[in-house]
Amino acid sequence: MKCWAAGLGDCGTKQSREHYMSAGLWKGRTVRLRGFPWIDGDEKEIGLSSFQARVLCEKHNNILSPLDREAMKIFDGLEMSLRQVADLQSRRPSYSYRKPITRSVNGVSFERWVAKGLIGLLCAEAKDCRWYETGKHIHEPPPHILKAVFGHQRFEFPLGLYFGTEYSGDLFDGMGMGPLVHPSDNRLVGGHVSIKGFQFLIWFSEEEIQDFSIPLAKGIKSRLNRAELRYRLETLKFEVRKVVYQKLTFDWT
Repeated sequence: MKCWAAGLGDCGTKQSREHYMSAGLWKGRTVRLRGFPWIDGDEKEIGLSSFQARVLCEKHNNILSPLDREAMKIFDGLEMSLRQVADLQSRRPSYSYRKPITRSVNGVSFERWVAKGLIGLLCAEAKDCRWYETGKHIHEPPPHILKAVFGHQRFEFPLGLYFGTEYSGDLFDGMGMGPLVHPSDNRLVGGHVSIKGFQFLIWFSEEEIQDFSIPLAKGIKSRLNRAELRYRLETLKFEVRKVVYQKLTFDWT
C-alpha cells in the first residue's frame, strides 16, 4: 500500500490508481504540458492515462475527489472570461453601462486542490524530493500540511495560495506545474502553477517568500519573480478598455 496521506492514520484497505492530475479538467484525450520533470523542460502532449499513479489509498483518494470539481470551476471560469473579453475587444467600442458578469469559486477548495495536485505529482514523478521543513521524503508531508490538504485545519500565513498578478498570455488551453525549492538545499518549499496563462504559487514553508529568491522549475516560463504576489486573491477582474466586464471571485470563508 502506497499513500502519501498515511500520516493521518486512517488509510483504507485498497490501493487507488488515481489520476493525480484531474482527468476531468481537460475535454480532450491529451494534455499539453510544460515544466514537468519527466519531459525535461520541453512542451509535450501526454495522454490522460499517463497521469495515473499509485500514490493514495482508495479511501483518501475519494475524500479528495470533490476538490476536482472546484478546480474545474476555476478552469471554466477563466476560459469563459478570457474568451468573452477577447470577443469584446474585437468589437467596436460601446459606451453604454454594462454590469459585470460575476462568477464565484471556493478559494479554500482550490488552494487544497493545488496542494493535492503538486504533492501527487511529485510523489509519482520526483520520488527523491524532500520537504524543506522536515527533510523527509515527499510521500511524508508534514502533519500541518497534510491536515490542511484534507480540510482538518487551514493553511496559516505565510503558507497557502498566492496569485501572481501578471498574466503571461501563455498556455491558454493548458496548465503547467513544477516544484519550488529552497536555494540552500533544493528541498521543497512550494510549487508554481500556471492555469490558462495565469500564475499561482502554493507555499509550504513557514519562512516568508520574501526571505529568499525562488528558482522556478526547469521548463516553466513565467514572469512570476517580477510580479507582485497577492495572498489569497479575492477578486480577479477582466477589463476591456479600462471597463470591467468580467469578475471571478474567490470565497475564503
